[in-house]
Amino acid sequence: MTDFRNHAALAAHAVRDHLGEPVVFEPVSSEPGGDARNVQAYFDDAAQEEDLNGNLPAIVTVPRLQLAQSDFPLPPKPMDRVTARGVVYEIWTVEADGADGSWDCRLKRA
Repeated sequence: MTDFRNHAALAAHAVRDHLGEPVVFEPVSSEPGGDARNVQAYFDDAAQEEDLNGNLPAIVTVPRLQLAQSDFPLPPKPMDRVTARGVVYEIWTVEADGADGSWDCRLKRA
């Protein structure tokens, strides 16, 4: 990791620790390092515009969660569960964000 990316990841992690909120992450598998854990994350369940079919914008609510890669020995996977604000969600998609060292997850209610 370059110095800049390393510093950006450290800064993002520090901000997440102070502005994020606690969530419980529960992996579906029992791989090493796959225990349930409490982590700080950004959670967003606000409505936003999505492009559904390439030409069909719609306002939808797709909860999203941003997790620090450094909190996970293995990447989160679809079907892993997260409890945020008292609601249990399943991870639907996971994308790595190399700029700040996070996992960007789209969620659906479990």
